[in-house]
Amino acid sequence: MSDEEDGDDPDNDEASSVAQTGRFEIGAPFEDTCTIAWPTAPSRGSQGTQIRTTCRGVDAGEYQFVDILVLDPDLEVTPSNSIVHVSGEVVDVVESEMGFTTLAVVAMDAEMD
Repeated sequence: MSDEEDGDDPDNDEASSVAQTGRFEIGAPFEDTCTIAWPTAPSRGSQGTQIRTTCRGVDAGEYQFVDILVLDPDLEVTPSNSIVHVSGEVVDVVESEMGFTTLAVVAMDAEMD
C-alpha cells in the first residue's frame, strides 16, 4: 500500500504542510507563544480583546505581526505580563497597502505570563 493510499501522504496533511513551509492557511490551527508588540496597546470591544504580537513560530520576514483576538474583554494585559500562550485558529492573512503581511488569529485559549 502506498503512503497516499494509507493516508500518510504529507502533501495531504495540512498541519504538516503549514509547519514545513512556514505558511499559514486560513482555518489552520494555531498554537504559539507570542509577545505583545508594545507600544501597541490592546484594543477592547464588548466581546473580546485584540492584541498585536510577534510569535516565536512565525517568520517575521513573512508576517510582520500576528493580530490575536482573544474572546475575553477583561483579559489583563500590561507591559509586565506581555507574553501570551495562544491556542486558536488562523482566520485571515491581511496585507497592508505598503505590502506588510499580518496573520489574524482567533484564540480559543490564551494564557498571559
